[in-house]
Amino acid sequence: MTLPRPRTSDSKSLKTPEGECRMSGIAERLRKEFRDLEYAEGYAESYLDSYIATQIKVLRQQRGLTQAELAAAMGTKQAAISRVENVNYSSWSVATLRNLAKAFRVRLHISFESFGTLPNEVDRFGKQTLERPPHESDPALWRQDDVPGETKVLIMPPVASRTEMFPMMVGTRPVIPHKPVSTASRMTIETTTYETTFSVGKK
Repeated sequence: MTLPRPRTSDSKSLKTPEGECRMSGIAERLRKEFRDLEYAEGYAESYLDSYIATQIKVLRQQRGLTQAELAAAMGTKQAAISRVENVNYSSWSVATLRNLAKAFRVRLHISFESFGTLPNEVDRFGKQTLERPPHESDPALWRQDDVPGETKVLIMPPVASRTEMFPMMVGTRPVIPHKPVSTASRMTIETTTYETTFSVGKK
C-alpha cells in the first residue's frame, strides 16, 4: 500500500506504516505543487482515503483484534472490514466511521482544513501518529494511579492499640499492607493521608 506521491520526477512512493518509509523533503515539494488547486484537490482526496483505511487497520491491530473480531463487535461481516481497510476504498459514510469509532472506543473527528496543512501531515504519516489509546487507557483522562471502579480506603486500628498501619485498597487489584513503621514515620504518613483525603473531598 502506498500514499499518493508528488508528481516531481525524483519522488519515490510513500509507503504506509507497514513499509516504514519516509521521504526527505516531501513536505516542501508538496507545498510548491499544491499551488495548483486541481492537483491539490486530487492529492488530498487520494490521501484521505489512504489515511482512513490505514488508520482503521492500525487501530484494529493496536487493540489486538482480527478483522473477524472487529466485524463481530460491529455486527457486520469480515468482508466489510477488509473493504474499509483497502486504501482504494472511497465510499465512506459518517455512520460507518461512527460505528468504527465506537468499536475502537475513541471519538470521531471530522474537520475542514486548508491545503497548506497537508504537506506536514503527509511528512509525519506513520504508525505512531495513527495510533490512538482507547477510552479506558487514555492518558489525558486517567492518572497512572487512577483505575475506574477502585476506591482507596485507609483502615486504622483504635488509637490506644495502634501499633501498625494497614493502608488497604478496595477494588479490582490486590494491595499488600505496609510493614509496621515507627511512631515518627506513622505520624508523617497519617498527616499525608489526611491531607490527601481532605483534598479529594473538596473536589
